[in-house]
Amino acid sequence: MSPADIAARYPWTSFTLILLFFTGPEWLSAIWSLFSNEPLAPLVYKLAARLNMSPPEWSPYWFTVPMGLAMFGYLIYVLRTRTRQQNNIEGTLLAAIERVISDPNARMKALFVLWIGMAVWLLTISIKVSALRDDVDCFVMPRHLSSEQISKIAEYLSKNEPSEISLYQVEGDEEAGGYRGDFYMALKEGGWKILAVHQVPEAQAHSDMFLEYKEPLQTPMPEEDPKHPRPHTLLGQALRHAGVMNGGAGGGASPAFTKYSLSLTIGHRRHDSFACPEAIKKRNLENLRRGLND
Repeated sequence: MSPADIAARYPWTSFTLILLFFTGPEWLSAIWSLFSNEPLAPLVYKLAARLNMSPPEWSPYWFTVPMGLAMFGYLIYVLRTRTRQQNNIEGTLLAAIERVISDPNARMKALFVLWIGMAVWLLTISIKVSALRDDVDCFVMPRHLSSEQISKIAEYLSKNEPSEISLYQVEGDEEAGGYRGDFYMALKEGGWKILAVHQVPEAQAHSDMFLEYKEPLQTPMPEEDPKHPRPHTLLGQALRHAGVMNGGAGGGASPAFTKYSLSLTIGHRRHDSFACPEAIKKRNLENLRRGLND
């Protein structure tokens, strides 16, 4: 009879023995503390020394060796039991396979089930690979403007009067420098003048990308002509036309500014749900799923 059979046949007895095995030493120590403040093991050694006895030195092998032998014996028992059961299962399985091979209809059914299983497996793998590729492109691969995006930005800007802009990137980030180089090329091809290309400390750099304008304070502020948009509006439209995500835009007027200025700062790439269109789409789907579940 296996230990599992014994536990199933005598559940309360097995539970009590297991409870005593794990908690017995603690209970014995608590009971001994009622009679003495000295631990039990050192006291036993002192008594043995008084009686001129040499008790064996304590060793962890007292526990590990018996437990190892017990586990090894149980493993042999389980393997022998499972071998007998496996032989019975293999005999039944071989008989079923022979019946399938000899029956044409059974062969067709088996092939159809196999084909369906393979199709589901391939579909699952392709979905996982596609999701993994999106995550790699979104969070791992360096940011770059494609040649098509550069052409679209340049073409959109060239249809209006050229403007001036300063380009900045966070210092010590080669990936941001490569991305800034793509914008440099697109703006130059669009006819814009690059006033400066500088690196800025990390504390002054915005996350991902930031378009900022500054202008003198006027009263009242002039309204923008839709047919002749201002440079920051025009560049934002060009980026959207090319499908480029703009990390953010802002600006304002102040008496301290003597003239209009526009700058584009490339910071570290994002690693959150706003990192790229794929991440935003995934975040929206998760929010929608969470809303439906709620």
